[in-house]
Amino acid sequence: MPDNTQQAIPAVPSPAAGDEPHEHHMHLLGRYYLQVEAGRKTIEVRVATPNKRAVAVGDTVVFHDRDTGRELDVIVQRITPYSSFEDLLSSEDTARIDPDAPPGELLANLRSIYPPAKEALGALALAFDHRPARPGHPMPLTAEEYTQTVPHHTVYGCLYIRDEHDRPIQLRSVYGSRLWQFPGGNLDAPGEDPLQTARREAIEETGLELGLGTPRLLLTHFLHAGPRLPLNKVKAHLRRRPADRRPARPDPP
Repeated sequence: MPDNTQQAIPAVPSPAAGDEPHEHHMHLLGRYYLQVEAGRKTIEVRVATPNKRAVAVGDTVVFHDRDTGRELDVIVQRITPYSSFEDLLSSEDTARIDPDAPPGELLANLRSIYPPAKEALGALALAFDHRPARPGHPMPLTAEEYTQTVPHHTVYGCLYIRDEHDRPIQLRSVYGSRLWQFPGGNLDAPGEDPLQTARREAIEETGLELGLGTPRLLLTHFLHAGPRLPLNKVKAHLRRRPADRRPARPDPP
């Protein structure tokens, strides 16, 4: 950016040593709030009004969702001033400002919110990251962190098969106390869904490739963790259409 643009609005200083960071409140439309909550939006654009010029690096910004009233906190990591929205958008990563809008629409969107007199005050790009949660102020988590906070489950898929006389076909179990079971097993292969699991297990257990069409979901049920397995289990039973059966393809030589 040309030097005169940077000089038009002095850089926003970091707080001096010993200064306590301040807290600022800003409202967001629902879709922008969700972007921040998901960690996808990490730059907020504001005009350089006196109260926004008071925000400093290290301060807390509390975003409020206009639609639901929810709120979350972020820590300001960088504040960069610009003389106009156009200069700002030419220098910043627009995907961090609005990841769901084409870059060509951002300028029009900003100018539909702020009239020319407001833009003449200058524009601020506030880059931020999530701060650790405070009591009563839960923060968004990464997908990996979130999975550690909820109960874990296993998923089981099986096929309900009938013969030509409409009799259910089951397999005799060779282990445990269960005498009979449907062809199926636990989802343990990467990228599988319950139907793919049921088909794979049917090939392994019967040598038949079953459920080649789109079997109907017969039922699902939930088993709580217990002595046999310390995880909850979700089971999906799929009804195979009678015509959807053929011998499994032989393995290539």
